[in-house]
Amino acid sequence: MEAIDTDKDGKVSREEAKNGAPRLAERFDELDKDKDGFLTREEMMAGMRGSGERMREGAQEAFARADADGDGRLSKAEAEKGMPRVAASFDKMDANSDGYLTPEEMRAFMRSQRGGRQPPPRQ
Repeated sequence: MEAIDTDKDGKVSREEAKNGAPRLAERFDELDKDKDGFLTREEMMAGMRGSGERMREGAQEAFARADADGDGRLSKAEAEKGMPRVAASFDKMDANSDGYLTPEEMRAFMRSQRGGRQPPPRQ
């Protein structure tokens, strides 16, 4: 936030968002919960938590679509057909080398790629 808050008043104006974080500016009205024309740290953090939740939901939906036989895990063939980017890292993600990916293995792999950082907490 400090890099975007160029006037150092502790909040981000629409203009500061446009100049310093165009993607934030695109969501400005959605994030500005009190509609005062500024984003506080709390409003931005709430938006990040919401983004994390939407990403988790999207990943769960993509996994369910790719899981053609509905057994709760992906074979390499299912990943290749329904989640090609996952298929590219299939062997690295398959922690127990059983030839299937579970949602847990995928989450663990993603955490390891983020250096162990946890996603924003759910609300």
